[in-house]
This record gives sequence, C-alpha cells and structure tokens, in this order.
Amino acid sequence: MNRYTHYAPDGITDCDAALLNTAVAGDLSNQACVLALARGKSSLIRVGGGENFDKLYRAVLAANQALDEYKYHVVGGNAGTVSPMGWTFQGGHAGAKAGRLYGMGVDQVLQVEMVLPNGHHVKFGPTEWEDASADGFVVPRTTVVSGVCRSNPDEEDEEKWIWEACPEDFDVDFYDLWFAVRGGGGGTWGVVTSVSLQLHPYLPYKNFGFALVEECSPLAPKYEEFRAKYLMTPSILNVTKERSIACGTSDSSFHCYGDEDVLGAWERFLELNNIPLEASPCLGRRNPDAKSFGDMMIMGQDSRFPGKVPDFPPPTPLPDSILGFVLVPQSWIDESEENFDFYLQNGANPYYSHGVATASFSDQANSLSQSQRDAAAMAYLSFAPLEEQQANFWSNVFPNLYDISDKTKFPPVFNANHAGPLLTGPLKEDWTKACPYELTLEERKEKCISSQEAIYGTELLNRLEAIKMAVDPNFMFNCHNCIANNLDLAKASHSEDDESVPPTTIDEPSKASNETSGASAVSFYAAVISATVLSLFGATSYF
Repeated sequence: MNRYTHYAPDGITDCDAALLNTAVAGDLSNQACVLALARGKSSLIRVGGGENFDKLYRAVLAANQALDEYKYHVVGGNAGTVSPMGWTFQGGHAGAKAGRLYGMGVDQVLQVEMVLPNGHHVKFGPTEWEDASADGFVVPRTTVVSGVCRSNPDEEDEEKWIWEACPEDFDVDFYDLWFAVRGGGGGTWGVVTSVSLQLHPYLPYKNFGFALVEECSPLAPKYEEFRAKYLMTPSILNVTKERSIACGTSDSSFHCYGDEDVLGAWERFLELNNIPLEASPCLGRRNPDAKSFGDMMIMGQDSRFPGKVPDFPPPTPLPDSILGFVLVPQSWIDESEENFDFYLQNGANPYYSHGVATASFSDQANSLSQSQRDAAAMAYLSFAPLEEQQANFWSNVFPNLYDISDKTKFPPVFNANHAGPLLTGPLKEDWTKACPYELTLEERKEKCISSQEAIYGTELLNRLEAIKMAVDPNFMFNCHNCIANNLDLAKASHSEDDESVPPTTIDEPSKASNETSGASAVSFYAAVISATVLSLFGATSYF
C-alpha cells in the first residue's frame, strides 16, 4: 500500500467560499469542498490509502511552515506508523489531536475513494444534508450520499480519469457504504485508495506533563485524580466546559489547543486537597517548541531510519486478555461521587479522547456506537487471566454501567481501536458471567457474546452485517474480528469444498435512498489492489 500514490504532500485544498450552498457536481469533483463549507470549514487534505500519520503530519507541517503563521490543524492518531485509514474507520480517537474539540476520526471524512469487492473503483460522499443544530449537533445531518464509478479503469494518468454514473446493475447503496465504512472497521468493505479529510483552523498547542522525579512521586495518584476531574468533571475545579474540552490525552500528559486552564486548575486542586503549593511545579509545560502534537511526534526521530518517526508505542506482545478498553458513560460518572471514586480506583490506562464534540460532530450517518459518542473516557477496568477480576467486571461493574434489561439487545461496551484478538463479551446465557478463559475459540463463538457484538451492540451489528452481505456477499475481505468474520458464511466462503458462496440476503432497509451513478467492468487495477490487500491483511484487523 505504501507504494500507492501519496496525495498528502500536495493534498491540501483551500475551498473557494463561492462554493457555499452551490450544487454538487455530477462527478463529485467539488463535493468535498461543498460539504466542508457547509460544516463551517474552508480547507481539506486528500490522503492516500497507503500513507501513514507520519506522512500526513509532515504534509500539514510543511504547509504551515510555508505560511507566515500556522493555519491548518488535522485531527489524527498518536502513532506516526499507523495509517489514517484503519484508525479512522474503526472510529479514530484523537486524545492528543483535539478530538474532544473536533470529533472522532470518522467525523473528519468528507469523501472516500475505494475499490469495492465487485471490482468497481468508486468515490462517494454526502451530497444532501440538513441543519441539525436544534438537536445539539454542530455539523449538518447527512440525508443523501451519492457515488460515481470510474469508467476508464485501465487509464493510469489520474488527470484523465473519468468519473460518471455507475452501471444499471451496480447494486451497492452508497448511503449504506458511507455508514458502514466510517466506524465499521477497515479491511472489510473494500480497498480505500484515498480519503479527503477535514482541516480545522490552527489553535496554539500546549503540552503539560507530570514530573517523574522522586519528590513528586507521592503525588502521582492525586495527579491522576486531577486529570480525571479536569477532563470529566471540570466544574468541580471551577474549569469551564470550553477549557476542559480544549485538552485531551492519550498518555499521561495533557495535550491542549487554544484556551486552557491546566496550571490554574492544578493549583486550585492542590488547595482543595490541603497540599502545599510548593508541589505545583510537579505539573508543568513540556516541549514548548512544538506547535502541535504532530510537530512533537516528528521531533522524535529514529536514528535507524532518518526522516521517519519511531514506532510509538514500540512493538510489544499483546496482553493475554479477553477484556479491552471499556467505554465509561459520562452519565454514569455524573451519577455519584461513588462512581467517580470507583473509576479512579479501578480504571487503568485511561484514554481521554471523549467529550462534547465526540457527540455533536456526528453527521448521524456513521456506524460509531452511541456508547462511543456518550463516553466520558475509556479504560481497562479489569484484566485477564485473573478470572476473579473478569467475574467482578461482568457481575458487578457492567450492570451498573449499562442497561441490560432487554436481553435481546446487548449494549456496545468496548472500543474498537486497540481491541485485542481475544476480546469477547460475557456468556450468551447470562450476561453477568464472564466467558470462561479456558474455552477454545470455537467454544467462545458458541457460548459467548462475540467481540463484534460487544463493540457494536446487537442492533448496530445486525445492520452492519446486512450491509456486509450486500457489499461483499462472497467475503472477499475477511479479516479477523471484522464485521461478519465470525459468521459461518465467512468460514464457508473460504472453504476448500465450496470456493464460491452464493450471495446471501439479510432484510435490512436502507436509511436513505442515494443516487448511484455509473461505470465499468472489473478492472485490472481493481483486481491487483484487491489481491494485494488480501495477501497483506487477510488474517488481521486494524487495531
């Protein structure tokens, strides 16, 4: 994939303000800009399917440095070696890149270009929308998604590509595809060749960290309490909501954009807890020369590979765990001090990428679970192989976090990004009983809630599985723990005895009609891309 076209270095577009409220062109050539302007933004960047965050951040940095002052901000992930594609399509948590201000990764996508399992090279995105501010949303509600197909798939010169109406027998619903791709995971819907991502106005960046020195170590637990309160319950520290969501974190520090109140709140916290103000230097500004998190990442060069960032975190063995990042509801945190205290005592490796924007920046046409939107944070609340801890989570914690009164609808509990390969829900017959650790994979499939259902919830998963059957009925793309990967149909589709499985229909109405448009037969281009991706990602999932 890295050998495919790199668009980011020259991919920034400043949209012509005259396009606001104009019609979207039939070939979607202006669609991304028209949508960006409707969302109150004026710039975007196109990123190739094989580019990683290192390349994306370097492109934005170069564009900013070419100006008299920084102009652009892109929401993204923590690791330069991670692809914006997998990160985005699993949800995209941007604790260090202003996700609490501007929404999740899926909320940044304006247009998608991809090769589908049917061989068609398509691009698609919203073409009609409506104001949703009365319902508390910052961006318009998507009502119609349209797509076009490339009618000259053998043409290598992109300037000569022709995008036009898809053929009459093209039966993929672009609204459903838009919904599924953004949140339903990478590696299962087709091969993404590029995306157009929203750029936001630049805001001054500040990084604050706790001093890892002996005199500050006794305050480390209090610092964790302060961090949780600043980001989840800021009014306790007399911090405004706006100054709270300006900051986030995916590690142990604060990453803030624009107006914040971190050091002032820290001093107030110390006073409230009768801790001498001499301790205030334990929290301070770090990396003052970095103008963004991306800049700071690029500063960390790897001597082995000049000009490239190191892996962060470095490759490590996956924990032997069948629990993942639990989505902690903001409503549960707000219920009582006891809940907040329980979270402090039991939450490990907290990731603060949620906030007001993670709900309000949704276009309401994506497959990110409502649990993701409404979370205060995500954290490990229990670990395997200690079965007593597993049992405690499902029997005592889970029923308090989520409503499980309807036994036909398992709620979305886990985060998709960073989900381990052994992730699973509780026993199907009793949701307050952990899936026994000693079970084989086949036994877990039979007796336990699947990882997909524990991430998406029953209702959302049912819809995604229906879309999967429509988009990829023969399971050309069948990656571990991806949508429908656990179904018998997926296994049968790759069995030696039956190399082709007839298309299967699951009744599921589309959320909206779309204007499909048209092009050509299976291209050599599409076949090569599909074969390449299957060989690379056939047995893996984006985490």
